[in-house]
Amino acid sequence: MLDVHSVTLQIRICGTELAPKPGRSGCVGFFWGQLFQNRTVSGDLAMLAYIFAIATGLSAAGLVGSGWLLLTGEPVYLGLLGRRGVLLPLRTLVLVFAGPVILLNSAVRMAVDEGRPVGFWCFSGLAAGWAFVEGVTILVVFGVL
Repeated sequence: MLDVHSVTLQIRICGTELAPKPGRSGCVGFFWGQLFQNRTVSGDLAMLAYIFAIATGLSAAGLVGSGWLLLTGEPVYLGLLGRRGVLLPLRTLVLVFAGPVILLNSAVRMAVDEGRPVGFWCFSGLAAGWAFVEGVTILVVFGVL
């Protein structure tokens, strides 16, 4: 159990509202350093909120990367920044949003092709962190949180 500060929990998944267990209140107010405020919330609920944010970020990154591949016919990779031209600001924006996918692609390549498990875990951790920040940003901008 986490003891922390204020707000209320209301999560809707596929139209179904999930309420906290009786006697517990919660909050899904992500503010960079504080996930839950002034309430007692189970660790499972906090973990669900983190995983939901990471999944949202990875989904958005995958959609941006797939959209770029569909429109241009080339995959998203860091080499896009090396090319100058009118599309450089757009390429930069695409790389910012598709970053977690690029890192996961590199992580899998390190583990499978090069046999470096430490690199895999480092890049996977960076991708999860980036996806979390991206997911929280998207959820806040679209009013889910």
